[in-house]
Amino acid sequence: MILAIILIIGIAIGFVAGWSLRNYLGETSKATIFRGKFSEPPPPGKEVVIVLGFDASYPPFTSINEAGEAEGFDIDVMKWIAEKYGWKLVFKPWDWSTIVTALENGDIDVIASGMTITPERASRKIWFSIPYYSYIHEIVVRADDNRSLEEILNSGQPIAVQIGSTAEKWADKLLKEGYRFKKLCLGSYVEALEALLDERAVAYITDSAFLNPHLSKNP
Repeated sequence: MILAIILIIGIAIGFVAGWSLRNYLGETSKATIFRGKFSEPPPPGKEVVIVLGFDASYPPFTSINEAGEAEGFDIDVMKWIAEKYGWKLVFKPWDWSTIVTALENGDIDVIASGMTITPERASRKIWFSIPYYSYIHEIVVRADDNRSLEEILNSGQPIAVQIGSTAEKWADKLLKEGYRFKKLCLGSYVEALEALLDERAVAYITDSAFLNPHLSKNP
């Protein structure tokens, strides 16, 4: 059993593309227009192929099921959009720590995987949709750990995060503020949760978008 401790603030999530979506955090009139794969409409009759990059371990937004198929809320939304506009979708799981670079380089065309809208990301050569979900960050500990949050953050013990995520950014912020713990970087929120449960970490930083559905299935 695990216990969630609310940590920080509400944050917005949006789709991200290398093409025609507007820069959500900038003024449209002043934002630089980056020319992407679909900046211009395709020629009539040409098949439009969209390579969708996503985190394979971020339910309920994106994951891969036992049959090896992409599934989740964002996957369903992108399938609906693709059907509406006649696009062919290609699903491409990608390491979260390099997924924005992959979008900038043209290795993928869109990220639809619960990506948080941040000024740092919005300053790069990508475009966010309007926000469609908000959440809070949380620190999660085992239910049998009776220490206070201050004691845990100053324990010198590992706290797990997903590398490249906003959770890792918050861990860095806490360390800069003087808290004393070891940051354990892992490939996904699922791996970070497993590290907590098998006692490789005393806590992990996650978000309610991932944690709340997990708790409802695994009380």
